[in-house]
Parts: sequence; C-alpha cells; structure tokens
Amino acid sequence: MWEWISEHSDALNVLLSAAMLLVWLGYFEVFLQGFRRARRPKILINRGGGSRLHAHCLLSNMSAEAIYIHSLIAKLNSSDEETFAAVTDLVGDDDEATYSLAEATLQGPVAAGDFLDAGTFESILRRAGWSAPATGADSGDHRSIEIELTVLATYRSEDLIVGASRRFAVEAAEGGWRVTPRTVATQQIRNKRQRRALLEAYTDYLN
Repeated sequence: MWEWISEHSDALNVLLSAAMLLVWLGYFEVFLQGFRRARRPKILINRGGGSRLHAHCLLSNMSAEAIYIHSLIAKLNSSDEETFAAVTDLVGDDDEATYSLAEATLQGPVAAGDFLDAGTFESILRRAGWSAPATGADSGDHRSIEIELTVLATYRSEDLIVGASRRFAVEAAEGGWRVTPRTVATQQIRNKRQRRALLEAYTDYLN
C-alpha cells in the first residue's frame, strides 16, 4: 500500500491539489453569493395601523445602505379603467406653504433599516384621484378597486434606478372600506431589464 502511494505520489498530489481547489472555489462561490445578496437593494411596502383606509402605508429600506426615493407611483385598477398617478407629494399645490420639506414630500434619502410613513391609504387614494364612496347596502364588488404602489429609488452609485411594488385590494366591507394586500411579499425590481423598463415608463409618465 505504502509502496503504491510512494510510486504515485506525484499524481496523488495533483489530485489532492485539484480537490482542494474545487473546495475553495465552492467556498468562494458561497461567499460571493452571500455578499451579493447582502448588497442587493430591498424595499418593503407594508400596511400598518389597521386594515381600514386609515391604515398607513410604510416604506422600509432593508438594504445594506441608504436609498434615495425619487417617486411613489400609484396604479389604480377598477372595473372600467386604469389610471396612474405620482403620489410622492404629501400636500397639494393649493396648500399653504407652512410645511417642512419632510412633511411635504416623500422624496429624499432613507437610511438602512429606516422607514417612511407614506400616509394613510385614504390619503394616497385621494392623491391618486379616487375617493371612497360611502359604504352601504348598495356597495358591491363593482365599487372595489386595486391599487399597485411602486417605489422608484436610487441605490448606491448605480445609474439605473431600483424599485419595488406591491398590490392591495380596496374593497367595501361591513363598517367601512378594507385594505388587503394582494401579494404576500413586496416584489423587488432588481435586474437591469426590469429597471430599464421601469425608468422608461416613469420617463414617459413625466413627459
């Protein structure tokens, strides 16, 4: 046995070196994937403080670094139409200029692990041009709508914007209107194709 090993020591050393190289490459790949996951942007859109229209929409930055929010876009889908609106500004043009900048807009940096209060869903819907009718016996599914909220932000020094979106149902219910998430988690918009399409759609909207 030892004689065979001695005779083939050079070949065994080559095999052992190759095996060690494969192991280290595997460790490097695991480390690289973990590093990339840790560096990816992650923005959460949640409902907090109840399930009615007075519930607040919270925008949380769970990225490793700060993000800069450019805009919050609302897409409203009803039985007969689809509309888009930027709901980034918390006050209107006709409001008196007595608000601080932080009170007037959602634009600005959000530190890692921090969040912004985008206002109540009622105020977001109002800024998007929709007011909830009074609920009653005639309230039916045809008066329900779906709102998709999309955050556009800059992360680190990247040129392309990043984003995240989540859909909510706004439905007439006993005692008032109810806001229910349509998706379990916030959809992250990370790959270049999605980010480029998001930027083009936002540019078209602004123009």
